[in-house]
Amino acid sequence: MNVPHVFASSIALAAKKVVGFSMAECNRQLVISNAEVITIQSKGSFASTMEFRLELSLVEAILKGMKARQLEDPGMRESYLAEFVNIISGHALTAINNATEEISRLTVPRVGKENAYEKQGLSDKFDTCFTSEYGKMEVLIEYSLNAVVYELT
Repeated sequence: MNVPHVFASSIALAAKKVVGFSMAECNRQLVISNAEVITIQSKGSFASTMEFRLELSLVEAILKGMKARQLEDPGMRESYLAEFVNIISGHALTAINNATEEISRLTVPRVGKENAYEKQGLSDKFDTCFTSEYGKMEVLIEYSLNAVVYELT
């Protein structure tokens, strides 16, 4: 299975459904210095740590696309961003689960670099990026397919 391809196509498809605009995969790596960072992990046969780095202009477009209200409340802003990452990661993980006929589950997303999940030291890694008319998103994923199944904490 081509895990990077499954993730990239799933993320692009899910993002369009959630926010209403297209995000195309990049051909080169980006360095997004002023970014909102959201991390999430999967546990089970597909163990992973995923880090999403979103340009601030893209963050605002995502919030608008999700019809976020009360943007002046930082807690609500973080909730919407966490939900965006949860949805697009879940879409990708479902594709992996269906292809492998195994089960993996997502953890709760964490917003902010200071709250990020620590890397698990998994065997495989890839980075991908996406662009839209509103900004860029970089996704860094470390993973292990057919990992030992363990409980979510």
